[in-house]
Amino acid sequence: AARRLVAAHDAGVCEHCRIDCVALFHRLREASPGQPRLTMLHSLAPHFASEPALAQRLCAPGGLHEGNCWHTDHIVPVFAGGGECDGGNLQSLCVVCHSAKTKAEAAARVAAKRER
Repeated sequence: AARRLVAAHDAGVCEHCRIDCVALFHRLREASPGQPRLTMLHSLAPHFASEPALAQRLCAPGGLHEGNCWHTDHIVPVFAGGGECDGGNLQSLCVVCHSAKTKAEAAARVAAKRER
């Protein structure tokens, strides 16, 4: 339900890097799995292609799903009190930006625990 809410608002465009993940998904779907899809991925989304596990998943037969291109993210992290799943605290992030944001938030959370 949250993903549909965000999709209606953001249309699958990453709030950080502004890549249109829905369009990327549809373009990649046009290419055959394997090298043709990887070549297209390098052309359309180099930051996706630079993540080996992600590129492999997107280019494998049966591995291309819209959910492998973008995620719904809590703007204010759940651990920081942002557990609301209404449209006001949710955004679209491509999987690369979401991964980076999650890693940064995890590091901040560890640092905050150390300070206590």
